[in-house]
Amino acid sequence: MVNSKKTKSTAIKFVDAHLASVVKLIRNKCPELVAGTRALLNLSRKPVVIGAKGLTFGAGTSTPYLVEMSAVTSEWLMANLVNKFEVKDPSVVQAFIRSQWSHSVPKSEKAARGQYFTPEHAANAVSRLMQWLATITLAGRRQLSWPV
Repeated sequence: MVNSKKTKSTAIKFVDAHLASVVKLIRNKCPELVAGTRALLNLSRKPVVIGAKGLTFGAGTSTPYLVEMSAVTSEWLMANLVNKFEVKDPSVVQAFIRSQWSHSVPKSEKAARGQYFTPEHAANAVSRLMQWLATITLAGRRQLSWPV
């Protein structure tokens, strides 16, 4: 008799039903977050082949798509994503990623990519606007010209 608790199911699951957990798996375990997310977005394009530059989705079809990544990431994605999940409706995956992407990126990466960056011209415009508003309030009158 086989102990059912020790054997793992090899049945392929639909990503659509497990999106939050699959995104969490990629965010926490995948060696390359962006490559893992791009792989998830292209998972509906079969077959998937490991190549020298990464994973090719839709290999052998008229529209193959290469997601460049390291060999370690390619093997991880094949073992943990491609061989375990299928996509029933790609638009569901796309909509979920679109709405959840900023929640998946670690705060350290958000800051490095400029989440808290305000362009200089925008900061200067706000500063001039505040100065102009201060002049109106302090003078008790309305100025019609915008300060340069």
